[in-house]
Amino acid sequence: MDQKAALATASMIVAEARSWLGTPYRHQGRRKGVACDCLGLIAGVGRALGFTAYDERGYSPHPDGISLRAKCDSYLMPVEAAGDPGSEPGTGPPAGAVLLLWVQNRRVPQHLGIVSRLADGRPGLIHAHQMLGEVKEHGLDKFWRKRIVQVYNYPGADGSRTLMRAVPRELIEEIKIFLGDGLTADSSDHSIRELVRLVFRFLDSPHDVPQLNVECHQNRP
Repeated sequence: MDQKAALATASMIVAEARSWLGTPYRHQGRRKGVACDCLGLIAGVGRALGFTAYDERGYSPHPDGISLRAKCDSYLMPVEAAGDPGSEPGTGPPAGAVLLLWVQNRRVPQHLGIVSRLADGRPGLIHAHQMLGEVKEHGLDKFWRKRIVQVYNYPGADGSRTLMRAVPRELIEEIKIFLGDGLTADSSDHSIRELVRLVFRFLDSPHDVPQLNVECHQNRP
């Protein structure tokens, strides 16, 4: 990965997220300067920069955490396991990353935000939440750090030359049905997702992807 390109992309994400600051909070809002919620911010920033981003409508003010995480796993790119990332300058999740967070129940993630960098170098958080009343940026303090469930990148936001396409869960299920008995016992949605992403990269830029040796577990007509 080109570090300069990645840093430039992160700066673009943070700049776009900051352009939403002050947008009033409204459940399922999607318009900068008019109204948005936490998912509306993530989707709006991704859409403005040409990244594939997760979005949907029809969810409740308290969405199903299991479904939310599954869809984030499908449409965004997990980049590291969550933990207590620290609050010192130069520490924590990378700027431009998307955070999946819990608010009231640590077993039920229901919130999203974007990591920024404050003027003193400390990690910040840009997000829309009902208790804030609008999109705001503040330090990624202990209250929010301990609520991080997963860190993600937008597909294509890693500075790579090729856009890394998201892999919807529906496609994963179709692949599992197609493979049938060809699936091994240790097959997982994650491994299938990564294989499909690698195939997408090969189709876009064959010379960027190492040669694969694929073993067929089932003969088909």
